[in-house]
Order: sequence, then structure tokens, then C-alpha cells
Amino acid sequence: MIEKNGNGLSFKYQFNEKERKIMKKLLIVLTFLMSMSSFAQLDCTLELKKILSDKLPDLEVYSTKYVGTIAPHSDLPYYQGEIWNDTDEELGIFEIKATYMAKFTYVALLRENCQAVKLIEVGFDD
Repeated sequence: MIEKNGNGLSFKYQFNEKERKIMKKLLIVLTFLMSMSSFAQLDCTLELKKILSDKLPDLEVYSTKYVGTIAPHSDLPYYQGEIWNDTDEELGIFEIKATYMAKFTYVALLRENCQAVKLIEVGFDD
């Protein structure tokens, strides 16, 4: 329904029950898709394992997890080391635990498309 008020024309529409249900389902699906795409990169496990196996083929990766993000041009202390982002973009921080006669902890800084920017060793346990 179109109404005229003091500020001009206003448009009002009442959704019926069927339309409300459809809109609700659509909203749920869209919310899910948006959360999947924002860091679908959050599940970069295969890419991380490939990156590490290319750089250090003897290591066996046993754990990868998304930790958070790091702002552009900033640094953070991390375990026994430090990570830094010297790019102009926010990067995702992924922790990688690997073993080969000792336990190593690496941090990979990745773009949203799972492209690695840096791989930094931040921990070592005998």
C-alpha cells in the first residue's frame, strides 16, 4: 500500500504467513553463506599442510587451528617467538603443530583466499 504523508510517499507492505516463512528461510541461508565466505579460508587445513610439506618435508603436521587475525603493520608476541604483519591488509593467524624428533609450533599468516604470506617458527619442545 502506498500512503502519502507530510514527508512525501511511503510504501507499506504486509507479508503474509507464507511469504514470512520464505523470507525467514532465505535470511538463514544468506547468513550461513556469508559466514562461510568471510573466512571459508578458516578451513585452510589442506593448504597449510601443503605449504609446510613443501617448505619442510620431514615434518609431520598433527594439528592446525585458526587463532584470529593480525592487523596491518603490527606485531604480537606468540609463544617463544613473535609474529608480525608488514603488509597493508589484515591477515588470518593459523597455528600449526608438527613433529619430527621434537615438537614444533609454527604460525602461518594467510590472506582470505588461503594464500600464505608468512610461515614463522614460534615454538620448539624436545
